[in-house]
Amino acid sequence: MSIGKRYQELVPNADLVTPSKTENITSYDWWAYCARTPDRNVFLLYFETSAAQGHVRGAKLDALYRAEWFNPRDGSWLKAGSGPLRANEIGIIEVPEFPSKDDWGLRLLYEGPAPLVSLSMPLVYLNAPVLVPIWPGKTIAVPKRFARRRYLAALILIVFVVAGGGAKWIHRRRARRRVLPGV
Repeated sequence: MSIGKRYQELVPNADLVTPSKTENITSYDWWAYCARTPDRNVFLLYFETSAAQGHVRGAKLDALYRAEWFNPRDGSWLKAGSGPLRANEIGIIEVPEFPSKDDWGLRLLYEGPAPLVSLSMPLVYLNAPVLVPIWPGKTIAVPKRFARRRYLAALILIVFVVAGGGAKWIHRRRARRRVLPGV
């Protein structure tokens, strides 16, 4: 698994690949191992026979990595996936599909930052405010959800009270209730 002198910089850390173990500790199948350089530019992974396809953690955020499979049976290299693998916004890379159920090595080499994904937002304000007339010559802007009929009466009452005059009307109405017998 050739990377030249960078091989000396590799730091083993099996926890960077998940899943990396099985509950069967006496077996030599299904385990995965990982080593990477401190600058996160190079990853070398090894998957034993029938290892689960998983994820590689600890990559550079939103980055592209060139991936190549290493066949330890004949020493050949195969291109992995259909192009560079992308690390997501938290540095996780999906391991591509294994060429077979045998054991395989995987080399990931940093190629550069991933292109930005365009997030276009609509230019239309979906909940445009509605102008509600409260008295001649005076309107207020109300969110569309409050402009429905069931909210309109309560809204006008609140504006009437706040604008003045409404407090006296409510006070007189309460006083009238107390005076009427049997109410």
